[in-house]
Amino acid sequence: MLTLALVFATAWLHRRSEGELTLSGIEGVAIAILLAAAYVVVGANAGGEAFYAILFNALLALTLLGVLVSGYMRGKESWVNIGLLFIGIDIIARYFEYSWDLLDRSFIFVAAGVILLLGGYLVERGRQKILERIRVTGGPR
Repeated sequence: MLTLALVFATAWLHRRSEGELTLSGIEGVAIAILLAAAYVVVGANAGGEAFYAILFNALLALTLLGVLVSGYMRGKESWVNIGLLFIGIDIIARYFEYSWDLLDRSFIFVAAGVILLLGGYLVERGRQKILERIRVTGGPR
């Protein structure tokens, strides 16, 4: 029900700003991901706890990638920045979630620092290139 409400709200906002009732392909993919997640929660009863953890982490990653790609395709710097911010938060959360009990605590912090420094440098360099492309060309249109 929530998905349908979001679809109608998105279509209405497009109609308001563009004069016609349309949805883009990226929004269609987002709707499909939400419907798949709803089906898994309601209908699938197999695989146990690990199945749900893997599935929802994959859905989160796809959604965040969708925000990043959508921001690039539409030429919106704020969406690119938001997508990268939440991807970074997710990476940090998964790192500590899966490795906290496996490694000595001091080693975790040293490794996390190195990973964060390298990852932050690479992400910032990529972000600057994406934003520069958006500024120069207005996106990939």
